[in-house]
Amino acid sequence: MLNKYIAIGNLTVDPSTKQIKDNTLTTFSLAVNNPVNKNDVCFIDVETWNRTADNCAKFLKKGSRIFLEGRLKYSCWEAKDGSKKCKVSCVADYVQFMSTKNEEDSAPQSEPKQKEEDFTAEEIDELTDVPF
Repeated sequence: MLNKYIAIGNLTVDPSTKQIKDNTLTTFSLAVNNPVNKNDVCFIDVETWNRTADNCAKFLKKGSRIFLEGRLKYSCWEAKDGSKKCKVSCVADYVQFMSTKNEEDSAPQSEPKQKEEDFTAEEIDELTDVPF
């Protein structure tokens, strides 16, 4: 069996960190664009541990672009109202920072592009190119 997840996306929130015994846990949400349907965005919760978690907490913020490798995790729990809740998340083993601090600071804060017509030809080529 194989459980391997690879994604490139942007953080939708600033990373959140907490200590669990002697381990560091950093979590955030990642928005991943569908290269076929520009209106389809997948949002996935990501958790990182220990040294990777420390680096993510130190260097990432909302809007940061990352490449990650990890595994998918399926979690279920009982909500306060007694209903059963489930979700799929990613446990990232490797996170590569793709945007520099200067790029993030100088990027204009604009509304996200929603339609294919909103993208230039260069942006469409960039979104559909696979970097590996």
